[in-house]
Amino acid sequence: MAYFTPKKSTNYAGEIRTTIFDMPPEIVADFMSRLPIESILACKLVCSKWYSTTNDPYFIKLQLARSSSNRLLLLPVQNKESNFPRDHIPLVNIYERITRRIPVFKMPFIGIRFKCSHNGLVCVASTNNKADPLFLANPITGEDMTLPASKGTSRCQLSSYTVCLGSDSSGQYKIVRHYIFRRRSKESRLEILSLVNDSTWREIKLPSQEWQAYKAVFFGGAFFFFMTKTRRPYDIAVLAVDFQTETLQEIVFPYVYVVSPRPFLELVEIDGHLAVIESENCCMKVWIVCGTKVGDLYLRAGYKCCTKIHWDSKHYFRSVGRLDQHSYLLWHNNWKDAPTNRFARLSDQGVSPCTQYEIPDLPRTFRTMWITPSFLSPAAVVLGLTR
Repeated sequence: MAYFTPKKSTNYAGEIRTTIFDMPPEIVADFMSRLPIESILACKLVCSKWYSTTNDPYFIKLQLARSSSNRLLLLPVQNKESNFPRDHIPLVNIYERITRRIPVFKMPFIGIRFKCSHNGLVCVASTNNKADPLFLANPITGEDMTLPASKGTSRCQLSSYTVCLGSDSSGQYKIVRHYIFRRRSKESRLEILSLVNDSTWREIKLPSQEWQAYKAVFFGGAFFFFMTKTRRPYDIAVLAVDFQTETLQEIVFPYVYVVSPRPFLELVEIDGHLAVIESENCCMKVWIVCGTKVGDLYLRAGYKCCTKIHWDSKHYFRSVGRLDQHSYLLWHNNWKDAPTNRFARLSDQGVSPCTQYEIPDLPRTFRTMWITPSFLSPAAVVLGLTR
């Protein structure tokens, strides 16, 4: 922690006066790290000392340890009916129903796509359907950096691209990504990159070339990818990649979907467990991923909730996560009149379980991603300064 010598001010009688700006920096870092991210962003504008505090490694580690993933980062869908500026993205406090607009980081292309988030860092790709360039960015600080490119993929068009970022307790960060080439062979590839002192993507051999990933989350020291078969899309599995050993396990879904269209399936952390949430018609079913390590994981049927609303191809929902002990936050889409996305609350109690969850200043259409707000620097992660 950097120390500074406070300047003493005096009152009209010439007596030395002590103010809040005279507190030791470690005390300032302690109380600032306990504030919500919106208050910290306001505090850093008060004076240069508080601004420098938010850039200090001691404060960054302290704030990250006390932060929680209770914010949603929304990526507005930019089209002719968009009502949100291109140079800002919404950061939503879902519990207090507050939306804050934060400036979007500058990228060397117009269209960006958030691929994953971990410890406040976001992997950002372009919308040109290519594996590279891939960026590591912090939307809170506005910092970003370009990650190393994989050999032989810079010009290849992709039909599927999924990325997952994770870390261990020592401060080592890794990225795992799965993609399928848009050519006749439909070749798929799984790659891993260690961010600290490494610049080479290493390929991990897949158990089958038929699997296609379209969801990913890091949980409990492993990367989890939701997979479907390219030729048999109703065959579903979860692919787990261990962070340390980089070993794989296929967690096959208990049954095969034979209905069309297939239900929406999400990987979500719920009550300290990783869960697969199945959304179909008026019901939401939860499957729990059980086991202690990659190699002995399995799916167990959990509980079922009914929305008592008939959904269809133009009016459907997906689960975002928990709101409280008895309710879930749903993202729902309405294409009947004009494309519109909104939030709803699904409760397991009451006569009308599904109700609108109003949050002001939202884009008309958007995608969602959980984020743990932090001041972690992408460059510090790559240089190993967070270890």
